[in-house]
Amino acid sequence: MTTDFAASNILCEFLEVAVNAILYSRDIYPRGSFDEKKKYGIPVQICVHAEVRSYVDSILESLRIMMQSNGVHLFCILILDSAKELVEKFVFEVSALENLRNIAFGDLLSLEQDFRSLLLKIYTCNSVMCLPVKDCTWKVEIHLQHAAFLEVTSKQLLKNMFWSVENELSQSSNSCSIVPLKSISYSFLQLQMYIQEMNRCSQLPYISQNTDIRFQEIGQQLNS
Repeated sequence: MTTDFAASNILCEFLEVAVNAILYSRDIYPRGSFDEKKKYGIPVQICVHAEVRSYVDSILESLRIMMQSNGVHLFCILILDSAKELVEKFVFEVSALENLRNIAFGDLLSLEQDFRSLLLKIYTCNSVMCLPVKDCTWKVEIHLQHAAFLEVTSKQLLKNMFWSVENELSQSSNSCSIVPLKSISYSFLQLQMYIQEMNRCSQLPYISQNTDIRFQEIGQQLNS
């Protein structure tokens, strides 16, 4: 039996839950800003603040558009301290994404188990990381292969969304620790997630191929 779901839609649906899990686990917003829902057979936390929900939705809509070119390489959630210095980076590395519409039902069931396992690792990541930073903010990076970047910009696919383009990576001499969480491998999707945790000093860039172009968007803060 097969199903009529595009792999990109399945991945974006998961990333919506994963982003909320990161915001909850790392205390980006007060715990009272989240409601418990059920997804992939487990309880998950979803931020109910209207501005945050709208912002996350706009990010994922941008990501869906970028995925049409099959050139998305990295989707990253960056946690910044009060001085706007990077302290943590949650990295989703996409090495293969095929927008098939005849995914086997058995593969979808197995993928749901993998998503569930990965979410549980996000919710328990505090056990292997430093304490969450106080007064922090967040932003998003999406790394595109060069050909995908040209397609997105030439067609003005993101003309109604506010992204900046970063052609150069910041420089830093500080080291970071890598916390691997999980790898997922199917014929239609290969995904690896890990965390880069800085030394709480200054930013260490992710080293990527020269063909990568980064889109950045500043994260949403709650209004008091």
